[in-house]
Amino acid sequence: MTGVEEMTNYDIGCDVPPKKEINFKKINTWILFLNLVFPLWFFTWIYAVGISDTLFMIMAGCCLSLGVVYKIVRKIGKGKRILTVARCIAFLSIMLYYAPVVLLMGFKQTRPVYELKRWVYLNSNFSAPEEFYGKFLPEKLPSECRDYFFSTQGSVIAQDYHPSSVLMFHTDKAAIDSYAAYYMSLDNVQLKIDEEAQSDIEWMEGFTKMRKHFSYDVSSCELYYYKSRFPVVVLLVRQTGLVVIFT
Repeated sequence: MTGVEEMTNYDIGCDVPPKKEINFKKINTWILFLNLVFPLWFFTWIYAVGISDTLFMIMAGCCLSLGVVYKIVRKIGKGKRILTVARCIAFLSIMLYYAPVVLLMGFKQTRPVYELKRWVYLNSNFSAPEEFYGKFLPEKLPSECRDYFFSTQGSVIAQDYHPSSVLMFHTDKAAIDSYAAYYMSLDNVQLKIDEEAQSDIEWMEGFTKMRKHFSYDVSSCELYYYKSRFPVVVLLVRQTGLVVIFT
C-alpha cells in the first residue's frame, strides 16, 4: 500500500467534529429577556424601593441570611429543616417587599382595601404626604359611596416627582355638605365656583386621563384648590354627588 493510499484511508476513517450551529432560539430568548423581562423587573424593583426602604432592608437581610445558612448546612452536612425555614422566610420577605407595589398599582375599584391603600400611599418614601395629602383624602369612605375609583402612585427616585392619587366616587348630599365645610376650614384653600373652575376641571381631566368620570355640568360645581408645590384639588358636584380628590 502506498503512502498516498494510507493517507486517504486515514482521512476517511477520521471523525471530523461537526460545526456548531448558531442557537438562534437562545439568542431570541436573551433578546426578549434583556429588552422586556429585565427592564420590567428592574422598574418594579426601583418602584418598590421608593415605597419602603424598610421592607427592602428586611428582604436583603433575609436573602443574605439564606446564603449564610446554606453554606453552614452544606459544610456540616445536616440542618436541612433549618435551610427550608430560611428559604420560606426569604420567599415571604420578597413577597412582602413587592406587596405595596401591587396594592398601589392595583385594587383601583376595591373599596374594602381603601384604608390600607391610603395608608401605604401616605407613608411612601421621598415625600411628605401627611402634610398635604393626608388632610384631603378622607380617612374613611362615607356609607353612601357609589362608582368608587382610587388610583395611586408610589414614590420613585426621580427629580420633580411626587406620589399622586385620584379618588372618585358619588355620595349623598349630607356627605357633600360635610366635605365642603371641612375643606373650607383648611388654610390656604381657594374656592372656585361654576365657570371659574372650568379651566381647572379641564386640567384635571387631561392630567388624570379620566375624562369619562367627570361631570360636564358645572352648574353646581365647587372646586377647592390648595396651592402648594404640587397642588391638591378637590371637586364637589352637589347636583350629581360627585367627589373627585386629586393630589
